[in-house]
Amino acid sequence: MSLQQLVLSGPELETKPSRDAGAPLVVRIDGVWPHGSDYRYDLSVLGLEAGEFDLRPYLRLKGGGTHDLPNPLQVRFESTLPEGAFEPTALKPLEVPLRYGYGDLLKALSVLWILGLIGLWIWVRGGRARHLQQETQMAPPSLMEQLQPLIERAASGQLDNQEKARLEKMILGYWAQRLHLKETTAKEQLATLLKDPQAGPSIRTLEQWLHSPGSLEAPLVGPWLETFRSQEDASSLPPA
Repeated sequence: MSLQQLVLSGPELETKPSRDAGAPLVVRIDGVWPHGSDYRYDLSVLGLEAGEFDLRPYLRLKGGGTHDLPNPLQVRFESTLPEGAFEPTALKPLEVPLRYGYGDLLKALSVLWILGLIGLWIWVRGGRARHLQQETQMAPPSLMEQLQPLIERAASGQLDNQEKARLEKMILGYWAQRLHLKETTAKEQLATLLKDPQAGPSIRTLEQWLHSPGSLEAPLVGPWLETFRSQEDASSLPPA
C-alpha cells in the first residue's frame, strides 16, 4: 500500500465508486483540507498489480462530474512475489441455477396459507366437539332418568328401605323447591305440599306406593310420571 499526499487545484475531488473487479488499484481518500485556493489530499493506494499507474481515472469531482486535472498523478508498484512465482488463477463467479421462480414461490406460500387455514378450522371444530362431549358427559341425570326406575320398582314393591327414603326425599325436595318452601320447616313444607293442587296428588300417590306395595296397577304409573315429564328440569332436583 502506498500513502500519497497531494495538493491539487480546482474543485474538491472524491474517489469514483469502483465497479471493476479487475482494476489494478484501490484508491481511498483518507482526508481533505483546504490549502489556499486548492485542496490537500491524503490518499491510500493499494496496488494489486506491479507497474506504473495514473490516479486520475480513479478520481472525480465531489458529487459527480469529470475533473480537468492536466498532469498525470503517477504511482508505481513493484511485485513482491519471489522470482518464478505466479499469481493464482482468478476465481470464476459461482452461478447457482434457480430451479424455481418467483411465481413458484408465491404458489408455495399460497398452498401453505390454505393448509394453515384448514388446520386451524379442524382444530377449532375438534375443540368444539370435545367441549360438547365434555358437557354431555358432565351433564347431571335428568329428573325422569332418576325417577322412572325408582317409581317402576316402587309400583311392583321391589324398593328397599334405602331406596324408598331416597325416592321420598327426591319428590318432596322437588316440590318444595318448585314452590319456594326452602325457608320453612319440614312439617310446614309437607302441610303446604299436600294442599297444593299439583304436589298434593303426587305425594299421596307416592305414599300409597311406599306403604302399600303393589296396590296400584301399572297403567297408573304412566300418568303419574307425566306430571314430572312436562316439568322436567334436572337442575331443580335436590341432591339425592
